[in-house]
Amino acid sequence: MAKTTLDFSQEQFCSSKASYIRLLAPAGCGKTFAILHRCAKIAAQGDHAPRFLVVTFTKTASQELLSRLSTTPEFHLIRDQITVSTLNAYGFRRMRSQLSGPKLLSSSKDRFFAMRNQLRPIWLSYPHIAAVAERRGKEPRWLMDIMDALKALGFDHTTDTNIERFKEKLDAVQHSGLARQMAIQFDLLTQIGILESRTAEGGVEAIAESPRAFYNDFFRFWRQAVAALHDQLTFTFEDQKYWCWLDLRSPDAAGKQKPHVTGAARFDHILVDEFQDINALDLALIQTLVNRHRASLTIAGDDDQAIFEWRGATPEYILDPARHFGVPFKTTTLGINYRSPPNIVRHSQALIAHNRRRENKPVEAAENGALNAEIRVTETDSIGERLELVTEIAKETPSPGRVLMDAADNFAEYDGARLSGKTHGHLSEVAGRFL
Repeated sequence: MAKTTLDFSQEQFCSSKASYIRLLAPAGCGKTFAILHRCAKIAAQGDHAPRFLVVTFTKTASQELLSRLSTTPEFHLIRDQITVSTLNAYGFRRMRSQLSGPKLLSSSKDRFFAMRNQLRPIWLSYPHIAAVAERRGKEPRWLMDIMDALKALGFDHTTDTNIERFKEKLDAVQHSGLARQMAIQFDLLTQIGILESRTAEGGVEAIAESPRAFYNDFFRFWRQAVAALHDQLTFTFEDQKYWCWLDLRSPDAAGKQKPHVTGAARFDHILVDEFQDINALDLALIQTLVNRHRASLTIAGDDDQAIFEWRGATPEYILDPARHFGVPFKTTTLGINYRSPPNIVRHSQALIAHNRRRENKPVEAAENGALNAEIRVTETDSIGERLELVTEIAKETPSPGRVLMDAADNFAEYDGARLSGKTHGHLSEVAGRFL
């Protein structure tokens, strides 16, 4: 049976009058349920019909939230007031409204030929890049990946126009805890022969030693290539957010102030889910949306579930949002897990406590007297053997049992314990952080 009432911590969050709120929500604590109830409470208290933008991290999460809106009776009155979208979808809708027939590079093949053909006039002026772009292997696509990575890290081809501005942005990237991600781009450019490392370690040390080399040998090409693809109405998935941010921000690159959004197009409240997974570009676009709409902001997530560092995400933004938005945030923490048996909650909390930089979030199972799950740790020698083992356990587990394989390639079997909603994620998320 679906949960229909708010617990104490959820009620605190939903009833808060703060304009800037941080909701710390460990897995299974009813975050989506609470977010929608907060929208309903705000709508019920106002003398007009406020509009909400709820930003989700994935398309699947958007669909789940929309399903809750359409099937839950208590949300019936606010369905038409809530827009649910990923940042990519939001940006691409805006792009299509302003451009005639934008082309999205949706496959590896598309990205390969964009570098080889469309950007040829640019890289012909850079012999060291041309030698890579003309290869028949994966290297041309890797160049596109590095271009997107710089956008995700917050670089801006319209304002980072000289070595000093580049150094300033590089410092900001490092202070946001993303030095390793910048180092990955340097090392990849070194691997394919575009840059030369002067240190044995490479990475962060190499960038710190010679940022000018990165700027001269790749970043100048990057600026021209980003502009050239836009001129040809060709965009990557990261461009969906990048060009939306550049279009909406105020002041723009030329210093021109843009008016605030008014009327029916304005969102009164912006709520961002899975905030621990955003990257620097996501942050910049969210900041721009909040400022242009003069909206309140709710960020929801869990720093212990930050597992997308590979795409430039950092938990620093949810750990210290006041530093990045320049305003204080009211923090509420959800503390009851409605998804998992008591022993899974206890074990996951013990593992999570090993994370070094984190917010403490004590969590209890909703029903402490409920049946515990059976947990097995099994060693195998190959992927094939692991898959066979999972198949056997799944066949043996009576319904409604579930089987979970964690990120350390161990198995936790949920036998005889009913797990509501989606499969529990604590163990895999924690394993992805430090095991």
